[in-house]
Amino acid sequence: MKVLRPENTSPRSRSLGQNDSGNLMRKTRVLLLWILVCMVGVSGCQTSDFGKPKHDSQYSNSNDPGSGIGAVIVFGAVVIGGVFWAIGSTVGMSRDSDVPAEPRERVLSPHAFAELSAAAKRGDALAQNNFGVCHYIGQAVVQDRQLAVVWYQLSADQGFTPAQANLARCYATGEGVRRDEAEAYAYASLAGLKQPGMSELVAGLSPSAIVAGKVRGAELAAALSARRTAKQAKDAVR
Repeated sequence: MKVLRPENTSPRSRSLGQNDSGNLMRKTRVLLLWILVCMVGVSGCQTSDFGKPKHDSQYSNSNDPGSGIGAVIVFGAVVIGGVFWAIGSTVGMSRDSDVPAEPRERVLSPHAFAELSAAAKRGDALAQNNFGVCHYIGQAVVQDRQLAVVWYQLSADQGFTPAQANLARCYATGEGVRRDEAEAYAYASLAGLKQPGMSELVAGLSPSAIVAGKVRGAELAAALSARRTAKQAKDAVR
């Protein structure tokens, strides 16, 4: 079973945000090239009439302003149309980036979800973490981040590192639980500060929260060790 992580569940929405600037630059280059081509075309219209020099009196009338005005109108219409096209493309991209696509991790069949739910309720730490992620992001269930924290806690109490990291994020942001920086540091230290995102999370905590978090982290580590010892003793009896 793959470990689900709530921070990795929207790859396309992130890529949209990262690629918007590149797409806009490409569209801007196309627009500028279009304007340049139009300018060259208008310049050509002013110097020739179907390939014949305009200084030739047989084909041109130097006192006729119609061709110059027409060229300016055409050029202006092309530029305005290009500007509206660029603006429309930019607005479309911003709208797309506001609506994240369904990530691959959200595709979960009813059968797979039922198996995940059953495993979580049996006490499987990995399944409990993944079940928590499902509730956190609203995958196959109605989004409920408070319930997600409950499942993270059950998994973290068994020493499952990804769940401890997920709890640290929840306590740091106040999502699904009351914000508590000391608790955030405690679970981040249990998960390991080298875990993805943990060093950045700790960097945003206050010094006093880190001091309190170290004390709380030691308490959690002792409780986890006691549970593991009790479980080993119980398993040995069996």
